[in-house]
Amino acid sequence: DSWYEINAFPTLEGLSVFSTDRSNEKRGMQRLQENEERLKELNRDLELRNAQLEVERSRWQGVVEGIAEEVWVCDLQGKMSLINLGHITPMGLKEFENKTIEEVLEEVDILTPDGKIRPVEQSPLLVSLSGKIVRGEEIMRQRSSGRIRYRQYSSAPTRDENGNITGAVAIVRDITNIKEAQKDL
Repeated sequence: DSWYEINAFPTLEGLSVFSTDRSNEKRGMQRLQENEERLKELNRDLELRNAQLEVERSRWQGVVEGIAEEVWVCDLQGKMSLINLGHITPMGLKEFENKTIEEVLEEVDILTPDGKIRPVEQSPLLVSLSGKIVRGEEIMRQRSSGRIRYRQYSSAPTRDENGNITGAVAIVRDITNIKEAQKDL
């Protein structure tokens, strides 16, 4: 297709006719309109996908918040988050949210079941950052108050779609009541 702009002007000698080829401009305008329509379509698709992702995010948030145990996650740098704050134990763990494992361990002593202080590098989340799944028991003693809680944990690495480790997650169950009942027997 070719598009021309034609202008005619009367002159003393007759008529002067000028033409300008506007084909490139017209094709450019058509492409611009097509691109604008495609952009609108992509934006509609993006809005739909974002709405679907928000539903999925809300669903998973509900799942995690529904877990009746502590759920801890950490990134590759060891920065931790307690992601189900509605189910924190009597230990007052909210104060540890968004701290690194090292910062938390400055405020508490984590002991092995036999009462020995567990080395920092054996923290379940740190072990899981190396790719291992770990399960066990620990004793948490808060230095400021002396409160002691017995806990069971399981920890595993989190991975991206390519299998690369992106962090770690741990489920921690407070078993203090069970341990105390066992002592009373």
